[in-house]
Amino acid sequence: MNNSKWVKNMSDRELTFNEISVLSKGLNFAVTQEIPPIVKLITSSESVHANLDESIAEELRHNFITELSQKKAATAGAPRLLHVSSPATFS
Repeated sequence: MNNSKWVKNMSDRELTFNEISVLSKGLNFAVTQEIPPIVKLITSSESVHANLDESIAEELRHNFITELSQKKAATAGAPRLLHVSSPATFS
């Protein structure tokens, strides 16, 4: 397939074959991480929870862990490169 009709180079430098190949995939193309930064996500969420009422914080923790578990299970066998049709709300 000739990618040159899909990619217009507006820079002053020549694009490599790989750059043209990735750009031709379109704006909805995304590279995913093989392993989500779980520790970083939990640490960040806990800093928010510390400033909330304990009952609200506990509910948010539960929702966060549930969502994280579902995302982890859904991406367990996923390939490293994905084409997404809509923006991800949780990566």
